[in-house]
Amino acid sequence: MKRPYVVIALLLLIGVLIISLTSTSQQIDQSFDGVWYQLGEENADYEEPVTVEFNGELKKSLFRNLTFVGTIAIDDHVMPGTDARDDELELVFDDGICKNSETIDYIGNDRIETYGTLCVNDDFSEFMITILEQTENGGTWKGEDGQVIAGPAHSREEALRITNQLMAEYLVKPLE
Repeated sequence: MKRPYVVIALLLLIGVLIISLTSTSQQIDQSFDGVWYQLGEENADYEEPVTVEFNGELKKSLFRNLTFVGTIAIDDHVMPGTDARDDELELVFDDGICKNSETIDYIGNDRIETYGTLCVNDDFSEFMITILEQTENGGTWKGEDGQVIAGPAHSREEALRITNQLMAEYLVKPLE
């Protein structure tokens, strides 16, 4: 009669071990040189160097999506801002405009602040952020003339290559 309980207990123990062994967490304190640029041939001259810092924890798990908990700073603009309800962002990446993408937003001053969408590669060594153009009805971004920050990069061409690489399987044609 005790045998089924022992088997169930062993299976539960094995399950807990598998989950704990396949979950990792690493501290991310990275600063990247990036380029802020605007898409479209007519905007080919628009590029600005920026520094992007990710400070927080990157969590990986067999059964959960890649998750970043921390702050993002683009030059002097830190997210979440000082008016935010929480001290840190929690970005749970999913398939969206790229394999690992998540909207950067937070609650501040009784409204949701949305900055754009962050895409990263699997090891967090390359990134791109689509910058929403703020309108009275919220924010928009278009592949024809939207603004992007990508890195690590020192030129618009490098930033565009990273953007197209991260979004490759979701684009009908490469961005310009």
